[in-house]
Amino acid sequence: MEVLQNGPPDPLLLWLRPSASWLRQLTDVLAKLQVRQVVSIGSGCGLLEWLLAASTAGSSRPLEVIGVEMNRSWWESKRSPPSFIPLVFPDEDEDVVIDRSGCALMFCYFNDRAAFEGYLEHYGHVDVVVIAGPAPGGDVHCDPAPMDDVMGDEWRRVAVVKTGGDRGHLAAVYSKR
Repeated sequence: MEVLQNGPPDPLLLWLRPSASWLRQLTDVLAKLQVRQVVSIGSGCGLLEWLLAASTAGSSRPLEVIGVEMNRSWWESKRSPPSFIPLVFPDEDEDVVIDRSGCALMFCYFNDRAAFEGYLEHYGHVDVVVIAGPAPGGDVHCDPAPMDDVMGDEWRRVAVVKTGGDRGHLAAVYSKR
């Protein structure tokens, strides 16, 4: 983890700079909600997701992570960053099957509200959603932001995990009522 805390992060690899404490807090919340699988929509290279899984390796409740991305040709090209997790490409495959209980959708620095709403509608049977991004008032934009009121009446915010430091990143965890 020390490598992630020294020097500026490469935004192609990692927007959010998690500490070991932040990873532990988030995985503790997910464990309480009985999440065993995280499906990250727009995961990019999946470094954050890999760190989540690695932080639970060897525990009684290890997380399985999967990334959902578009454009396989980019992610398999020589110019793309390395992929740290398995990627699924719904633009090529018929569908990404998420039918297990204990699954959470994660959106990290996602930036397409209409697509976000489409994913929530398509995977409506999922009971946990994590939205990671800038804290309110930050200088970086995403849509939706973690604290935006976008989840509707059937959802409640059950936790907010802050990275601390001067960067102002957080993850809001939502669960169906």
